[in-house]
Amino acid sequence: MGQTNAWYEKYYRQIVFGSGAAIFCYALIASLLPFDVFAELSKEDHVIEYLQVVMLTVSAIYFFLFAKRLYEGRKLVLGIVFLFVAIVLAMVVGDEVSWGQRILHIAT
Repeated sequence: MGQTNAWYEKYYRQIVFGSGAAIFCYALIASLLPFDVFAELSKEDHVIEYLQVVMLTVSAIYFFLFAKRLYEGRKLVLGIVFLFVAIVLAMVVGDEVSWGQRILHIAT
């Protein structure tokens, strides 16, 4: 978000292709683990769910900040679109943490 356009133009290809390679390496490492380990990690209230909540929260914040930047740059339609996506991501985060269900100790 804080980088100049020249920085993005210079490193765009490395970011796009590097992120795909990073995801592939992660999937390869995960495939080498026994399935029981993956099943345990992906259970409710474990590492994968917490990482998902963190990533969704960071994404919502970035979308909100980008919407603000677009609004200040007089690109209102794009700003509204990004603000909408930020709100949707915030709602998904709320769903992932069950809207405070665990915090308030409410049983389903």
